[in-house]
Amino acid sequence: MTFKSLKLSVLIIGLALVTSNALSAQGKDELKDRKPATVAQIFKRMDANNDGYLALEEVKGPLKNDFAKVDANEDGLISKEELAKAPKRKMNKQKGSKLEFEEMDSNSDGKLTMIEVSGPLKVMFSKLDANSDGFLTKEEMAKASKSQDNPNKQKR
Repeated sequence: MTFKSLKLSVLIIGLALVTSNALSAQGKDELKDRKPATVAQIFKRMDANNDGYLALEEVKGPLKNDFAKVDANEDGLISKEELAKAPKRKMNKQKGSKLEFEEMDSNSDGKLTMIEVSGPLKVMFSKLDANSDGFLTKEEMAKASKSQDNPNKQKR
């Protein structure tokens, strides 16, 4: 390897590190500044039949898990008033030491993007994204968790 090639390699690696740090900082700022969705935003996103109520079949993510708690009059539908009065979930709620997938999945689409994750998960994102589609699924997260739980297990 010539000195010129070595110099070029160091320059490329340096640029990659600077770019990586800048993107990581930008993602952290976006997560820090993100506010919970408003009642209107939730209804716009989830009220598929536009009847002004959310049925269990229409909701997803944490709201689906807490449907019975939010449906105060137990009629099988969540009104805007019921949703407004519901206890607010904390952003980035932790279960044990791991963030819950549903808490990170801010748009409730069943997959995580680089913007929705933070910390070590952001650093490991591309390694965990097994099919390199730019998303992390529950399956990919579970696979990573299993391999982390068994670090001494040899691959065959």
